[in-house]
Amino acid sequence: MKNLDDVTYFLKVATDILFVKNPISTSMGVLFGIILHGFVSVLSPFFTVFELIRNSTITVFHFLAVGIFGFNIKNYVNRHKVKPEIENAILLIEQQLSQGKLTRIEAKQQYRLLISKAVENARFQNEQQDISRSQN
Repeated sequence: MKNLDDVTYFLKVATDILFVKNPISTSMGVLFGIILHGFVSVLSPFFTVFELIRNSTITVFHFLAVGIFGFNIKNYVNRHKVKPEIENAILLIEQQLSQGKLTRIEAKQQYRLLISKAVENARFQNEQQDISRSQN
């Protein structure tokens, strides 16, 4: 029984993380899974493919999992992408360094300035999200 409790605990933590990290896509995935389950249930008498699905061990939770996965995969794939503005700034610094317009020390200063601005923007965006959440 302890093993099943651990599995349930980890599933709860995983869904909580999904709803906190990306609530819109996760909610849409749940809704899509429910609609897909209803769609398959309604059409199962008409198509033998759906009849096989209905008679198999596929439950509504499988449809929910497909929906949640489908709507969150884009965010998972793009989670480590850098904004184009930051990439362009890095390319500009490297280009000026290679052309001799910047010294190594000046390039380091530019990198540090870029990092501090990126951190400042991230903090500002988090504050804006917190404000909008508290107003809703």
